[in-house]
Amino acid sequence: MLEQVVDIITANRNQWLATMMDEELHLQPVETPDIVRSAFVIFVATLVGHLIPLVPFIWMPRTPALVVAIVLSALILFGVGFYSAVTLVGSWWRSGVRMMAIGLGAGRRRLSDRSSVPDGGRVSRAAQQGRYRQALRATVHSAIWVSIDVPTT
Repeated sequence: MLEQVVDIITANRNQWLATMMDEELHLQPVETPDIVRSAFVIFVATLVGHLIPLVPFIWMPRTPALVVAIVLSALILFGVGFYSAVTLVGSWWRSGVRMMAIGLGAGRRRLSDRSSVPDGGRVSRAAQQGRYRQALRATVHSAIWVSIDVPTT
């Protein structure tokens, strides 16, 4: 009896694949609209997340903009951690602080790397604007690549 069931399932390649995906791997098929929606949401979230620390530099001088960018980033990161704890499970305070520490820790690495900035960070206004444009291009580029690389599980 078991041999007959196995023969029937393996005779049809699509049925065999569907059975393996469902019964053994516990994977369900993903519809194309779901993939497109997920890619769009990830694209927008990545773009907004990358732009948050850049926005203060558009309207403010460099030093105050840096302080505002750090505070704004910390608040947004804490909010994301808070939201994940509230919607999933866990302490909202611990999750918020953890997300903020991870995000600011990653940002601190780039901020403390003065070796890539000539004259210890003192540059002209035109050079600053060029860097902001370059950072904006890199943000959009990385947001596009992150949204393309969406897992389909």
